[in-house]
Amino acid sequence: SHWENLPFVASSWDFALVRAPFLKGSFGKLLHEASRVLTSGGELLLTDLHPFSPMVQQLKNPASEEGLGPGFERYHKIFKESGLVLESVKEVFFDGSLKKFFASSNEEKLFATWRRSPFLILFQLKKAAR
Repeated sequence: SHWENLPFVASSWDFALVRAPFLKGSFGKLLHEASRVLTSGGELLLTDLHPFSPMVQQLKNPASEEGLGPGFERYHKIFKESGLVLESVKEVFFDGSLKKFFASSNEEKLFATWRRSPFLILFQLKKAAR
């Protein structure tokens, strides 16, 4: 389906998961549509690569790529206008067990750098009760 017009009845879902890099267009419209299909008190988990991660800085330009950019406080207004309440923001770091995927000494140094920085950002939102 198209993200601006989800094929679900209003208030039909208790939970929605959105990965921000797939956004093509208005972030506000997506949140309004997600809020429409959530039940009262339903939860939305919004996730993206963390824009300050060294890995992300090497892979994309956060100022021009799709997804969430720096300055998360500006999203608060969009959340509120969509009928969503921000419950929490979490930064996720690489787990030490992932080191096995970095075989060479150069890659191990890279992993050590990445491990000290967050690589995902998670917003937990709840649809406001009406």
